[in-house]
Amino acid sequence: MFKHRVGELMKQRGITYSQLSRRAGIGMQTAKDLSSDPSYQMGTATLYQCCKFFGVTPNDLLVEELKVA
Repeated sequence: MFKHRVGELMKQRGITYSQLSRRAGIGMQTAKDLSSDPSYQMGTATLYQCCKFFGVTPNDLLVEELKVA
């Protein structure tokens, strides 16, 4: 399972979910969900828009969550 770093990047850069929504071209509710829930599962179009907005690659934005047995 993957988690994303959208909320972390937003905090580092002082971006609000309203700004993310407008500038990245994603819905307001999606921006809110991304900013508050690192396990929120985004689609490939949203992943692309977020990567483009933050100037990062999917490898920079997604982190694999390893389960310890």
